[in-house]
Amino acid sequence: MQEIIAIVRQVASGLPLEQPDPLDEGLPGGRAGCPFPSLRKRCGAVGVTAMKWKLYTRDENPNPPVEGFEPKQHDSKDDALEAAWQMLYGPTGNRHLEILYIEEPDGNRIEAAEIHAWFKALR
Repeated sequence: MQEIIAIVRQVASGLPLEQPDPLDEGLPGGRAGCPFPSLRKRCGAVGVTAMKWKLYTRDENPNPPVEGFEPKQHDSKDDALEAAWQMLYGPTGNRHLEILYIEEPDGNRIEAAEIHAWFKALR
């Protein structure tokens, strides 16, 4: 009902109706990188993907091992590296987890060797 009221107000104020993004899968984050469609105006234009840093991991604990990217994405390289360190060595670190790589917003990768060199520099 609230959606209908919002549309009526939008039409009454003379604004064009927002068109849904045909490529939006309807999943949290969607194509705009925002968790809720109602917040997309604050996060960026509809249909524009918010570029984030993603951690790709492999968990050796389950059988068979599970590979994939972590659902939480990061705003910067340092945030992603710190999150990777916390996942491995933090208070709730998982010793069965392996950080495969970090994907940059432009699609380039920071490979495991560079990630572990960063970890070594912290010690």
